[in-house]
Amino acid sequence: MHPDDTIAALSSPPGSAPRGILRLSGPQTLPIVEKVFTPTDATRFDTAVSKAAPRLHHGSLTVFEKFPLDALLYLWPGTRSYTGEPLAEFHLVGSPVILDHVLTQLYQSGARPARQGEFTLRAFLAGKLDLTQAEAVLGVIHARDDDELKTALSQLAGGLSTQLQALRLSLLDHLADLEAGLDFVEEDIDFVDRSSLILSLNEVISKTRELRDAASNQFRQDHPFKVVLAGLPNAGKSTLFNALAGQDAAIVSAVRGTTRDYLRHTLRWHNTQIELIDTAGWEQDPFGPMQQAQRLREEIISQADVLIWCTSPDIASDPILGPINSTHADQLRHQHDSVLHAFTKSDLLPASPNEHYDITLSVHQKTGLAEIQHLIQQTCHAHQQGEQRLLVGSTAARCRDSLSKALELLESALSLAQSRTGDELIASDLRSGLEHLGEITGAVYTDDLLDRIFSKFCIGK
Repeated sequence: MHPDDTIAALSSPPGSAPRGILRLSGPQTLPIVEKVFTPTDATRFDTAVSKAAPRLHHGSLTVFEKFPLDALLYLWPGTRSYTGEPLAEFHLVGSPVILDHVLTQLYQSGARPARQGEFTLRAFLAGKLDLTQAEAVLGVIHARDDDELKTALSQLAGGLSTQLQALRLSLLDHLADLEAGLDFVEEDIDFVDRSSLILSLNEVISKTRELRDAASNQFRQDHPFKVVLAGLPNAGKSTLFNALAGQDAAIVSAVRGTTRDYLRHTLRWHNTQIELIDTAGWEQDPFGPMQQAQRLREEIISQADVLIWCTSPDIASDPILGPINSTHADQLRHQHDSVLHAFTKSDLLPASPNEHYDITLSVHQKTGLAEIQHLIQQTCHAHQQGEQRLLVGSTAARCRDSLSKALELLESALSLAQSRTGDELIASDLRSGLEHLGEITGAVYTDDLLDRIFSKFCIGK
């Protein structure tokens, strides 16, 4: 991508619409605009260009060499644009044929097709955005609900950038003092107050750890909540799975152990994305394929956000299976934060008064299903409340490693400062820590890093 080129692309969604937008950016924007666009008031157009002020112009584009087409031109002739260079947007009727024809005219007049994310890349290179804000643009485009949109908008407004900038400025001040002191090591001049340095490093470490933890937790938040059904064989898991999924996704049979593997089904309840998983029945001393299924089930259970342990009347009343079932249920309650004990097939036998169940249900009689959905949603909502989003997903994935490395170096610098080690070693750790923090905002970057980030964008953004 050559920043001296003038680029053009369709910036509205593809397909027919009342309005379509074509975007043009680069040093040749104004000459290209003059070739293809006829303003209604030429004097106003020239005045706006000479003053380099953003302006809206009414006018027309010539389509198929004969037909003038009404269009609006939003023109930023100077550097006060999104990309930090001359930029124009044509707003016209959203006919794919017409938009394609006008775009071809722009290419023939000196522009080249924009690549993925190239407009936002230019905004970053011009200093209009840092990398976290550029990723927030993508977060706004891909937001799936109000919470994700609010997080992306906050990051785009500079919420994360401000925090990182404050951390970097604090470290830069201390690094400057340390390095200045190195020039006067033989003089009796104390440039750095160790107690102030230690206090400040503790504050920076605490804030860096908070951001690192937020980035680490983001992966789980950006994926569907895992709701796992578990229990002994023939506990009614597959029947409940089909009822919650709203389709016959699992084979249901009275034969014990029908489910030998696990089944997944993704659904959405009131803006909450759920991944429903049906696991193999819990066997005593499994062997062969069942042994592998049991190991897989244990791994899936460990990843569950919500675990539903199912107990059927025949299991609860069985003198051998009943105590085994209760033991497993109690163990899981101690191992997991979110376990719901469901008494299934309640139409066959009322629940035992001696056993505690979070929900009693019958798929056959369609009772308890709304209640268990409500309990699952409540649990998922509690997770969301407890893990407030601070970063968009792409930023969290990218900066998690940088924050961890920066935190490690800052903790090393703190340890050195507390042990009265020489300033040159402390300065070395601070300098490296600053580089890792700089990678997050783009103060330090490589072409490969930019390629990875902006290749996720669509063309025209």
